[in-house]
Amino acid sequence: IQDFCVSLPLYAEVPVTDALQDDLYSFITDAVGIDCFCVDCQQSSVFRSGQVPIGVDQLEFTLADRIFTREFWCSRVHSHLAYFHFRLQGCVLSKIGQSPSMANISEEELRPYAKVLTQDEYRELTRAVGLASHGVGIGSFVYLRRIFERLIEEARAKASQATGWDDGAFQIGRASCRERV
Repeated sequence: IQDFCVSLPLYAEVPVTDALQDDLYSFITDAVGIDCFCVDCQQSSVFRSGQVPIGVDQLEFTLADRIFTREFWCSRVHSHLAYFHFRLQGCVLSKIGQSPSMANISEEELRPYAKVLTQDEYRELTRAVGLASHGVGIGSFVYLRRIFERLIEEARAKASQATGWDDGAFQIGRASCRERV
């Protein structure tokens, strides 16, 4: 439940087989807690959810199409709420909505970058996270690429002032996330 509510983007699909039917029943009905950033408290908190009766017991439960909501309250201030809306359709479970948004929930993780990025870059970073949380990965990538390009250019400008700087080597160099072997 933690990952499905807090980590997976909207409309991510997870197939549910008959073997997972009991797990889905527990997902819908069990009282649980999740770790989540509380946008009202402005800090991480444990959010709790009570048991949710659905009118059938586990033995009568089927993988029929349905829409359901899990409501969680902040353990610090019970009036601070988080809602996650799900759809089971054709044995595929997906998150179809949430409040607060994924971008707002991930705010705490982004805060350290505000110290090293310009206001515009930080705004682009939060926009990238918002796009990614809505499944717009390519849009997110565009904003992240712009940030990295500016950071690399700033580093190049600073390094080019040093003795022995080789601009030709820089121009043919590549930025790579993979370790060189």
